[in-house]
Amino acid sequence: AGKILIELKGKLADSGITSTAGDVDTIEALQSLGYSPAEIAKAIPKIPVDLTTTSERVTWVLRHLAN
Repeated sequence: AGKILIELKGKLADSGITSTAGDVDTIEALQSLGYSPAEIAKAIPKIPVDLTTTSERVTWVLRHLAN
């Protein structure tokens, strides 16, 4: 998980997006579900800001990755 967080932190920083504590939990949950760092890095910046809980954020990502 730590390696993925480091990789994603660089990708998010390059895109001008800052990560939050909610991102860390969301990233860990998505990783545990088998999503790749690339898939996660693309999804995290797109999560609506009004989704504040990890559960809401992961559910949103899962719905959008399924499309």
